Amino acid sequence: MLSSLYFPSSPPSEEEHTEPEGERSWIIEMGRSRTSAEVLLLFAVGTVCMSSLASAVTNTTSGPCKGANLQNASQAISAAVDTLVAELSCTNGSGSEQQINQFQMCMSDSCSPEQKAEFLLESNNLSNETLVVLVFTTLTASSSLENLNSFYNSFVTGAAKVSISSNHLCLLYSLNPLLTDVYFLMQQNLTALRINVRDILLNLTLTSLVPKFYLLNAEGFKLWFQVYLPLLLPSADSKTFEIIPRNITCSSYQEIVKGFDNIISRLSGEQNQLVFKFALDYLKGQLSSGLSCVESGSVTDDRRWLEVNFRQFRFQASFKDFLAFNINFKGVEVADLLSFTQLSQLAAIPSQLNGTQDVIKIMTFINASNFSHFFDLLVEEIKAQSTNYTQEIKSAFLQAVFGRVGLTAVSDEELLLWLKVRLRPLLIDLSPSFVTSVASIGEERRCNITQEMIKLLDSLQTTFSNNTKIEIYKNIIRILQGPTLLKCFDGRSFYLFLKNSFLSFGFPDVSTFISLLPPTRKSELLNSFNTSELRQFLSEPGAIRNGSDICYIFSIYNNTAAFLETEDVPDDVKRIILPCVWPLALSSDRRSEVDFWFDRRLRNYFQFLTKDLISSTAVQNASCLAFEKLVSFLGKNFTYNISEFGREDVYSTIRSYLRAGSGAKCYNSSDPELNSTSWFSNYIGSFVMFITLDDLTSFVSTSQIKVFLEDEFNLDLFSNIAIPANVTSYYIQQVFTFNPTFSPVRLPGIFLCFSDVPSLSYSSLNGNDTVIILDRLGLFCNGTKNPEIAATLASNIKTVTLEIFTKLGNACSGLSISQIISVPSSVLLSALSTLSSVTDWTQDQARTIIERLLTSDFRISTAADLKSLGTLITGLASELLDKIEGLDLLSLSTSLDFITNMLLAPKIIQLTLINKVQSSL
Repeated sequence: MLSSLYFPSSPPSEEEHTEPEGERSWIIEMGRSRTSAEVLLLFAVGTVCMSSLASAVTNTTSGPCKGANLQNASQAISAAVDTLVAELSCTNGSGSEQQINQFQMCMSDSCSPEQKAEFLLESNNLSNETLVVLVFTTLTASSSLENLNSFYNSFVTGAAKVSISSNHLCLLYSLNPLLTDVYFLMQQNLTALRINVRDILLNLTLTSLVPKFYLLNAEGFKLWFQVYLPLLLPSADSKTFEIIPRNITCSSYQEIVKGFDNIISRLSGEQNQLVFKFALDYLKGQLSSGLSCVESGSVTDDRRWLEVNFRQFRFQASFKDFLAFNINFKGVEVADLLSFTQLSQLAAIPSQLNGTQDVIKIMTFINASNFSHFFDLLVEEIKAQSTNYTQEIKSAFLQAVFGRVGLTAVSDEELLLWLKVRLRPLLIDLSPSFVTSVASIGEERRCNITQEMIKLLDSLQTTFSNNTKIEIYKNIIRILQGPTLLKCFDGRSFYLFLKNSFLSFGFPDVSTFISLLPPTRKSELLNSFNTSELRQFLSEPGAIRNGSDICYIFSIYNNTAAFLETEDVPDDVKRIILPCVWPLALSSDRRSEVDFWFDRRLRNYFQFLTKDLISSTAVQNASCLAFEKLVSFLGKNFTYNISEFGREDVYSTIRSYLRAGSGAKCYNSSDPELNSTSWFSNYIGSFVMFITLDDLTSFVSTSQIKVFLEDEFNLDLFSNIAIPANVTSYYIQQVFTFNPTFSPVRLPGIFLCFSDVPSLSYSSLNGNDTVIILDRLGLFCNGTKNPEIAATLASNIKTVTLEIFTKLGNACSGLSISQIISVPSSVLLSALSTLSSVTDWTQDQARTIIERLLTSDFRISTAADLKSLGTLITGLASELLDKIEGLDLLSLSTSLDFITNMLLAPKIIQLTLINKVQSSL
């Protein structure tokens, strides 16, 4: 019953035909009778190929199918028949009558569908459009699906006019029986079918099938669209797909799509689009809960779903079309079935990518020639959805670039495009492990390539972890250590070159910087720094890790002096710089240069002097001028309360320096810079307070010291009261030893307090110098206690005035009797307060003074008058006490000064006073 639906009840008549010897072939030709062997072979082929379709069920689909009904056109058909009969009658040969008979028979109802098919396949009949229409009209007018099946079964079988060896036929069967179906044989030989005839056949057939579609199951659709109609389907147009129903099963739809897929090579681009539009239209109708034709039993995975529902028409789709009909669709699993565009669209959906392996699968099917375009599309999506792409996914794409693109081989222009556009979104949150790969693509390129690469990374540095930044820094160092360094350096500022090389990724510390300098060009490159740039370099946080590196910098830097004078660096940097430049300052041997070092260049650095820097080891080789300046600075301008060393430490260094060698170091009478006699002042300075007599004698030999003794600066230096007394005494002794006539006036005041100043030296003083000495004695020594000196000084006074008395003070006792007598009594009276306090009066001096006082208005009549005499009481005549009342004298018993002075008076005065007081009681 079912087989009769697809095949004729009996095969056409057949005749045997024997081929020549050799390879035996089977030839089925149009326009002649077939041998029985030919028919048997054709029938066998058709039977084998069609056996899988024999189970088609024709009544499983319910509901009517909309379609066009054939209009009853019997009159038109009759006219056409008459015309055809006339045409056939005009043909030559005995076959004309036979053709007419065949035609008439075919047009009659007694002609079977199989016979109609055979008739059309006769020579040239298919090229006659009118004839084809007439035959098909009679066929389709019956509205019998069985007749259509029978016709097409015979039609496609008979159309398989081929010449093929038995061996080839067996081979085709062994490979794939479906490929050797009758359609495969047919399509090789009916290419001559006129397009307009094909169009008519397809239109008439589908129009006839419309009301019958509901009778077809999936196998039925397979039979029609994969066996019967493939020859005609190249004529499909938009109306064709309007006719095909949408209320069919997914399996039926899939068989239709496969039918078109089988002939896709014969379809135009427009027809491809029509098939694809039909697929979309159908699947939309099946869409439920985000799925279309997914639950079909034949669809077990995404690959199968894609193949059976879209076939090769999938290339017309966008990747989102697949997701629209299968929300669970995993494109990565079918990456090999996707077009370049679809793969690009897949990569543009972050949720489709679950890890590195997904990216690897996608990239496997991207041809290297399409990489640039692929990443052009991808980066736009990454920029738009940057937060949706995980770092793992971006890293995987980045790895694909490094692994397959071969950026080292592209042109500089292309590489710049990769850097600026394609790689940029992938480098956000760059992993440290990729830094070297990124950096390497710019190596051994033009300088601008390397610079652009670093600029790109710099523009993204806010997204990088510290580890990534560290890796970038290391790679910049690595690149600079290669040939790129000097190749890209323009010969101007090496500092600016490095700044542009590192940008925000730090800057090499001094040690690393030195390692970057080629041995033969270190001085050149370092000296390309101006002082401001060097300051910026050294002021970078963490720039200095090793003080010796700084010393190396300044050992070859030509503008060290200008740097120190003009640039201000942080204190911690100054502390490191000072030990490096300190030897330069100490080795300066021109006074102007020394002054520059101490007064200008190091003025902001001295606070960082250490005990080591002023130690004898550090200073031992200093020039004399620098040492002199150092002593002066440390003695006058240095603040010790914040220093780690004290004045004692400085003196220790001075002692070591000055003891080196023999004689007075740094003194040379023939050298204008070293012939100063202020040697002690210059080279010991205020630190002389720590000097010992042993030091003094070791610094300068006895024969040399005389050159320096009388120098006023040296004299003033040794007048320091903190100096040990034996040192001062020795100095004074040496002064007068080498110059006995040395005037005491030239001595510092404190020296006058020492007995080492010979009294004889005062004897040559004039009155004015004597007054000066008297002043100094009073100021520094509280006068003189040496009677000999007092007498000498007093003897130098020619005219004694009140002022002289005041200046002489206790030294008034050195005045001679004649000098006292020469003084007016009024002056003596005025000087009484001074004279009454002199402790060394002789009795004669005191008496002479009292006598001179009594010649003036001075009277001794009261106890107060007596008391006013003070120490002069020792020269009082006893009878002068008679004028004073005893009780008045008694009042003096409470005066300690009076009693003290009275004890120094002669015994007679003491007894007289006592008797006078007692007599009054």
